[in-house]
Amino acid sequence: MQIFKSEIKDGIGELVKSSAAIAFCSQAMPYIPNEKEIVLSKAIAENANQIDLYYIKSILASAGWNKNDDVFDSAELWNARATPEDKQFNYMHDEKDIIGHITSCYVTDGDGNRLPDDINQNSQLPTAFDITIGSVLYTSWSDKNLKDRMQKIIANIEAGETWHVSMECLFPAFDYALIDAKGEQKVVRREEASAFLTKHLRVYGGKGEYNGYKVGRLLRNISFSGVGLVQKPANPRSVILNKQHATIIFNESKAEEITMQDDLEVLKAELAEAKEAKDKMKEEAGKMKEEAGKMKEEAEKAKKAKSEVEVTVADLQAQLSEAQEALAAEKTDKKKMFEEMIKMKKEKTKSSRKAALAQVGVAEAELDQTVASFESLEDSAFDAVVATLSSIAAKFPPSEKKEDEKPMGPEGDKVKAKPKAKADEEADANEADASVLDSAKADNDIPMAVTAEEESIRSFASDWFSSSVLKTTANIK
Repeated sequence: MQIFKSEIKDGIGELVKSSAAIAFCSQAMPYIPNEKEIVLSKAIAENANQIDLYYIKSILASAGWNKNDDVFDSAELWNARATPEDKQFNYMHDEKDIIGHITSCYVTDGDGNRLPDDINQNSQLPTAFDITIGSVLYTSWSDKNLKDRMQKIIANIEAGETWHVSMECLFPAFDYALIDAKGEQKVVRREEASAFLTKHLRVYGGKGEYNGYKVGRLLRNISFSGVGLVQKPANPRSVILNKQHATIIFNESKAEEITMQDDLEVLKAELAEAKEAKDKMKEEAGKMKEEAGKMKEEAEKAKKAKSEVEVTVADLQAQLSEAQEALAAEKTDKKKMFEEMIKMKKEKTKSSRKAALAQVGVAEAELDQTVASFESLEDSAFDAVVATLSSIAAKFPPSEKKEDEKPMGPEGDKVKAKPKAKADEEADANEADASVLDSAKADNDIPMAVTAEEESIRSFASDWFSSSVLKTTANIK
């Protein structure tokens, strides 16, 4: 089948190509000749009443418009009336399961009268008629299962149960059948200019309508082939075609045939469709423009929000920087205060330790060095040292000099004292008296003189610190 560009553009090219056949179903009925039927040939007469054949008949197709909007023009259907004869009769459309064959086909009018084969199509062909086929099923089978199956099929057919004859119709081309609201019929030739109508056909997913017209698919060059006995239609879109289902009678000989080039009305319809598509595109463009405006507005809002966030972030960063600087300054101040406190504490400790050492006899010249030696000691350890020095000083009192003992000479001999003169003795007495008078003064006004005993203790402590304490504490630092 030829496929046109507009059908490919509409996305139905492959569907049109694959839909060049239709399956039809009608009820299978026992064949009982009646007086209205005329024997068509000697072969049919000689074929009757054979014991190994079961005779059935069924309506194959009817002229007119079916439920699927497929249109059988009376002239096209008449020309195809003989095509079913001698075709296979299979079971459930399985070509490997042949159960009979078609023996005859003929045309009947609406009252069931058989029409002669030499009828004049132009003047005598009725608008409505059916193609009926006669078929035989094979009843003689050596295989028991096949024989039992056929007996059940025949019993069901005679009981009027639902067995159907399904016929496939082939067609290499089609045109468009149009009917307006007044029932006027037109045929539009399918060609490149009119192929846009294909997408409106129901069989290809359309609604079967276009611009006020009912649109059908008018089949061309019909050929019936391969009938099957089925319980349900093989194709879900199939319909039972008989005179009860032919809802619209269509006769191409009475329909006006037109082409797209000559039919102004159809051209207007095409323009209307184009205008409708344009309006739809315009509407879509308006929606897109509106959406673009909303997107732009949202973008501006987002940009403004971003700027505000950036300003807020800058402010927060500045505040954070100021806080960090203040914290650093505060840490520096606290560090200085701490260092001052440590320094003051050290000075206080040094002063108190010097006083303590002085009380236990450490010479003033050695106080700084001694305190520095004990700088790393805890207060409790230092107090223990001072207590030790105090104990030592108590155990070693100053030595007493005898009056007649003279100082040692360079050779270790005692130096004999020279006798004092009388005048010297008097001077000594006067000095003694002055000393007694002076001692009567307040202690706060005149400092006490260092006794020989105190000087001895201090000298001993100084020597002990130099030789013992300072020597052993040199590694403490």
